[in-house]
Amino acid sequence: MKSKILLLILWIFYLGLLSKVNANWFQVSNYGGGNVELTYFFSANNKGYVGGGRNNGVYFNDLWEYNDIANIWTQKANLPGQPRASAICFAIYNKGYVGFGSTGAGYLNDFWEYDPILNSWSQKTNFPGAARYSSIGFSIGNLGYAGTGYNGSYLSDFWQYDPVNDSWQSKANFTGNARQHVVGFSIDTLGYIGFGYKNGTSYNDLWQYSPLSDSWVQKTSCPTMGCRGLVSFSFNHFGYVTSGFDDVNYTNNFWEYNPTTDQWNQLTSYSGASRYSAFGFELNGCFYVGTGSNGGVVSPNELNDVWKYCVNTGLNDFNHDIYTITYHPTTNTIQINLQQTINSQFQFELFTLQAKKVFSKQISFNLKQVTISLPKLSSGIYLYSITGNNKIKSGKLLIKN
Repeated sequence: MKSKILLLILWIFYLGLLSKVNANWFQVSNYGGGNVELTYFFSANNKGYVGGGRNNGVYFNDLWEYNDIANIWTQKANLPGQPRASAICFAIYNKGYVGFGSTGAGYLNDFWEYDPILNSWSQKTNFPGAARYSSIGFSIGNLGYAGTGYNGSYLSDFWQYDPVNDSWQSKANFTGNARQHVVGFSIDTLGYIGFGYKNGTSYNDLWQYSPLSDSWVQKTSCPTMGCRGLVSFSFNHFGYVTSGFDDVNYTNNFWEYNPTTDQWNQLTSYSGASRYSAFGFELNGCFYVGTGSNGGVVSPNELNDVWKYCVNTGLNDFNHDIYTITYHPTTNTIQINLQQTINSQFQFELFTLQAKKVFSKQISFNLKQVTISLPKLSSGIYLYSITGNNKIKSGKLLIKN
């Protein structure tokens, strides 16, 4: 038993090292849907969702759920609409929305809502604009936004979706050049669109949208070559973009945008193959990038690897401290030791390997050592997480009665 506890401590020490250097990326489980590009994706109800896309001319309408605690993919209900690539996607009210896209034979304007709790899709009001693919979608507060794209012509129209009324409303056209393959994200109450492609030229510009005034303002361009097919995120009042194709090379560059200073900061690139048309979602303070292609349009090389980056928010990384967590079978307790106190409340949770929650307790790290009494559990390996406002730590725990 002592040897198992020692192995567990060494394993947790290794996990702590991964999180300690969370300015870097590390690889997680490969995407469950295989090698694809141009998927739809969103995060809702504390899970990540990815589906659709294409591989070598074959289009899909599947959906896969990612559990970041268990690091596993689980297949969910297929999108009832046609298989598609390059659809728009966003999340509102912990529900996902997917629409538009290309079938390989034409363009779509249908629109669908996914409920993670019920694992079911429902069709919503069709998009009133022209059918298209390679558009952008994102949400600001409780409203969705979609626009730009391509359907034989490059488009610059912009629309607002209200999920309460299931209605679309035309908004001020995107002020930059009409284009496709742009990125879009929101920071607080404002939206941002940038990068993208038109007629052989890729862009590196950035535009800010204000729903209050229904107007666009150009911001500082990213200090890199024009690029298309990137993925973007927003978290903790900052915007982030990574991957893409700059008309010459596929990239794995990673940039952070500060809206207060209107400046860009280059961060650590991920270690995986450079690519474009990947998926990207934010979940519990971490970014996930996966799939995509780096083989071109004529001879695509679709990928299935997935990479994770956790934003360094200080408290969320235990202030750089490595920690140990030990199970004591005689007292049926867990002991967590830190190198320094944090003085804050967190949630400790245990899950089975099938991601079923079996225990939850609020804990305080105002001391360097915390002891948690557990209920009677079957012997085996469990997954644990320690969370505050965002994901803090997770790992495996051996319990043997």
